[in-house]
Amino acid sequence: MRREILYLQDMVEAADAIARFLSGMGEVPALSAKVAEILASESVDTD
Repeated sequence: MRREILYLQDMVEAADAIARFLSGMGEVPALSAKVAEILASESVDTD
């Protein structure tokens, strides 16, 4: 019985880790868009 409880606990911890990872993914596109906006607004001399 103890082994099954530990197995279930591992699954719950893994699911929590996945949820934390995925919740942070929503911020990446917004950050990328902001960086692109900043770069587009900068005048870059390539000479």
